[in-house]
Amino acid sequence: MPQSERWASIGREILFSARTELYMSLPFLDAALSALAVSDGFDTATLATDAKHLYFNGTWLAQQYERARALVNRAYLHSVFHCLLRHPVKTRGRDRALWDLACDVAVESMLDALDYRCLQAARPSVRRQNLYRRLREQLPVLTAEAVYRQFRRERLSPYDCATLAREFFIDEHTLWPEEGDDEQDRQWQRRAERTETAMNTVFADQATGGAAVREQLAVTTQGTTDYRAFLRRFATLREEVAVDADSFDYGYYAYGLRHYGNMPLIE
Repeated sequence: MPQSERWASIGREILFSARTELYMSLPFLDAALSALAVSDGFDTATLATDAKHLYFNGTWLAQQYERARALVNRAYLHSVFHCLLRHPVKTRGRDRALWDLACDVAVESMLDALDYRCLQAARPSVRRQNLYRRLREQLPVLTAEAVYRQFRRERLSPYDCATLAREFFIDEHTLWPEEGDDEQDRQWQRRAERTETAMNTVFADQATGGAAVREQLAVTTQGTTDYRAFLRRFATLREEVAVDADSFDYGYYAYGLRHYGNMPLIE
């Protein structure tokens, strides 16, 4: 049943307040925080996103806000992190329930690691801490992909999956598209790269406690080599690829051999 206009107005005001507080505390996330248009056009029990809009339930937000303002901040950032790490477009071909859980675990592990007062609602539960410790013994970085593979290896039972899902559930994933929007995906990729750069340069001093965010962003933004483009260089008819002797500088080559033993330098 659609929410009333009054609750929609209250929910929108709460989310705008949360976004402002997150802007002030985590300025390196500016591009991501402003990317989702707040909307009440989808009937959800909590929050939901399609990587373009952030849909909300005003009543639920008011309840969370009354408990602790940090709960709303965490919920907002939870959905933003899903998009920043491009979780929605990676759904296809995976066990949906297990993938949803892995994404929530990855995002919540980041939120629990961020040392900001605006995100500290309560100490992580014993179940969470035990899961994080067990996963970190096996995985260098708790990305959704790595957690998903680990759960598959462990053959996580339906009961354990449901129990953990209740522990980590924040937003609905029903709007995550089966077929990804390439342009939308590229935009989130650029936002992730911008965020990573900001954390490592301009806002390096303010990105305290953000090691978990840096690690996951580094994995999701790492470039891939297009070997087809590389091989295409050798597929051109009547063209011979060779060293350009006129532009080859023997000075660097000889300098490397002389100073570094068997290590020639090439300009």
